[in-house]
Amino acid sequence: MSSTFDAKTWLGQIAADMRAAYARNRRVMSFAEYLTLFETDMPHQVRSAAQYLRDVFDRYGTPPCAGPAVR
Repeated sequence: MSSTFDAKTWLGQIAADMRAAYARNRRVMSFAEYLTLFETDMPHQVRSAAQYLRDVFDRYGTPPCAGPAVR
């Protein structure tokens, strides 16, 4: 007894999961929503240039360097 793959049901479940994840995480906000968040939680929404640069290195790392070329 083999089960048949139902692509329509599978895609429907994926779409439902994506809608639920979006509703839960709210990754995309309008500018007005962001301003409201900014007003209520300013310390977590702003950072200095130095903090931003450190976050970039923490996120992406740094390539290994062999050092200066010696002749």
